[in-house]
Amino acid sequence: MKNWKIFFIISIILLIISNITWAYQTLDLGIARNYEKITCEEWKSDAKNLESILKSFKTKNQIFEFLNSNNIKYEKIEKEKGNENYIVLGSFSILYNDLGEVIGLEPN
Repeated sequence: MKNWKIFFIISIILLIISNITWAYQTLDLGIARNYEKITCEEWKSDAKNLESILKSFKTKNQIFEFLNSNNIKYEKIEKEKGNENYIVLGSFSILYNDLGEVIGLEPN
């Protein structure tokens, strides 16, 4: 007779613990997504600001000087054939020709 009482109490305790764990995980996921959203909005804003600054430069050397002086990471892609070369900055690329003149910006 006492066995069913013990199992019943253990079952209730496990049910309460599982519900507390579920509530904690749900709350934690909601907070994490909120921080992720804020961070993405800040990155997009920073990328737009950087893009508007880089539009004012006319040559690749001006861009490289600006990027290096501000410690901004970039990837330089030069094609052997063709007249298009790229500086990749994450969300967008700067397109320039073989003479070093900036042609435009492209989203990635």
